[in-house]
Amino acid sequence: MKAPGWVELGMRLIGVRWRLHRRGFDTVAGAALQATAEQTWEDGPQAVIRLRRLARWLPGSTCLHRSLALIEAARSRGLNPRLVLGAQRRDGNSYAHAWVQLGAQTLGDTQRLGQPYQAFPAPSPDH
Repeated sequence: MKAPGWVELGMRLIGVRWRLHRRGFDTVAGAALQATAEQTWEDGPQAVIRLRRLARWLPGSTCLHRSLALIEAARSRGLNPRLVLGAQRRDGNSYAHAWVQLGAQTLGDTQRLGQPYQAFPAPSPDH
């Protein structure tokens, strides 16, 4: 399974940002919060690096945008990744973060300044 190229990732990143703006979080990301994949993606880490580099050229791109674009790329390759949302408290402030999980494989950062983000539990399907 080949890693997504720069153009594909750029189009997915722009598309995710537009859909989030137009349709909202629940419509765009709801199903990804409940995915339960057990497979891994060998080229996933390379895709994460490419997305980080692309996001530098698109002001306002966040970890949520990058994670959803990565999920779309993985789904197009037959994988079913899960979006993970988490938070950490540091210096009296709260910080939120998003990353992707494929079974035991984590794609994206799960800590900042040596302190891990605490993942929120996945919502139940009836909510």
